[in-house]
Amino acid sequence: MITSGIKTAILVNLDANDGRASRRWKKISASVLNKFCETETVEYNTPFDIKECLSTLINGNQVKAIISAGGDGSANIILNELMNNHRNENISLGFIGLGSSNDILKPNKQFINKIPVQLDIDRAIRTDVGCINYFGIDQTHKQKYFLSNSSLGLGASANQLFNHEDRIIRSTKSRLTNLAILYTIIKTILTYKNYPAQIEFKDHKKDLSVSYIVVLKNPHISGYLKFDQNLSPSDGMLSLNICEGMNKKELIKLLFDLSNGRFGSTGKRESYSVADIKITTSDHVPLEMDGEVVMAKDISYSVIKAAINVMQ
Repeated sequence: MITSGIKTAILVNLDANDGRASRRWKKISASVLNKFCETETVEYNTPFDIKECLSTLINGNQVKAIISAGGDGSANIILNELMNNHRNENISLGFIGLGSSNDILKPNKQFINKIPVQLDIDRAIRTDVGCINYFGIDQTHKQKYFLSNSSLGLGASANQLFNHEDRIIRSTKSRLTNLAILYTIIKTILTYKNYPAQIEFKDHKKDLSVSYIVVLKNPHISGYLKFDQNLSPSDGMLSLNICEGMNKKELIKLLFDLSNGRFGSTGKRESYSVADIKITTSDHVPLEMDGEVVMAKDISYSVIKAAINVMQ
């Protein structure tokens, strides 16, 4: 069934999900390609020059839709390249979830052979993009974008461990993803230490001991965890959620609540709807964006309203 006459390119990260993306792609490639009348497929292994690839596809081959077939990290890298160099070219962005978590596709509504997809170009909607400015470990200013969520504290540290893997994560990540995520978070909780920061938003400015800060455009995080918030992809706002001064028992309770789709704004947990956030730390700390982690300080968030077309 042909869903669109728009020229489309599918970028397949064969290394996603510890290399198991290749096998998943082979199972659904024929069904995916059957949905489009004019398609280019680029299968790649990392490292890979996404910038040059997208420039050739968009500027040279007149592609108007890009589909990221991989994990959340693959999608984030493509998003950042589109935002940096092709923002004014009205490119539509779609997804095929070949990764371990695939939060960027949640809530999952469409599947091909049990693999979540967002491939409907005709129903693409203009979607907000989160923007982060910060100073990297090399002391230079950097700017990154995210579509789903970003975090500091426990969440960023857990993502850092999940990406670098230990023996247990490596052996369970692709086959028993939720178990690997649970193990990662528990291990992070056992070693995590709160750190001081100052946060500014709206008319608030305060010092806090950071346990977990998460900025959302999508309430789904880390596989099976979820915030009980009804968020809009195109309202020009960010959902800021703060957990401060928590001990290990309180962090485990937070994990339990999020696994049941609850957060709540009580006690050491706070939620706000904001357009801008500034977070200042004395040292560089892990900063996560759609699963990708960098070391950062002097971090500021904003939102670019209706910045990109996202397929449904």
